[in-house]
Amino acid sequence: YIIFFGCISSEVIQKVLNYNSSSVVGWFGYNEIYQHGIWNNNLAMHGYDSNQIQKNDILSLTFDCDQQQIELFHERLSKTHRLQVDIDKAPFPWQILIVLVHEDDCVRVLPKR
Repeated sequence: YIIFFGCISSEVIQKVLNYNSSSVVGWFGYNEIYQHGIWNNNLAMHGYDSNQIQKNDILSLTFDCDQQQIELFHERLSKTHRLQVDIDKAPFPWQILIVLVHEDDCVRVLPKR
């Protein structure tokens, strides 16, 4: 899947939202992570394999403000990925950023179980 899941600082005003911005942190397709404008697709280094995401999988995105990190939990695989957020580059409050690439892509927000 080629969907971006992450956060962006609500303090940053941008004309166009861009997952490659210095105020953005998150996960994308092609095993990519973005942290404050830095791109990394080295699966061996960060362990995020976007190819494992299947249709109807449940992913939980958690903002841990106390630890200054975001977490992506893949329920079917029972695997958690974490990314640190530099609050100097992405100050609080954070807001969710989801980027859908293809025409038929969709994300549903489910109630907490």
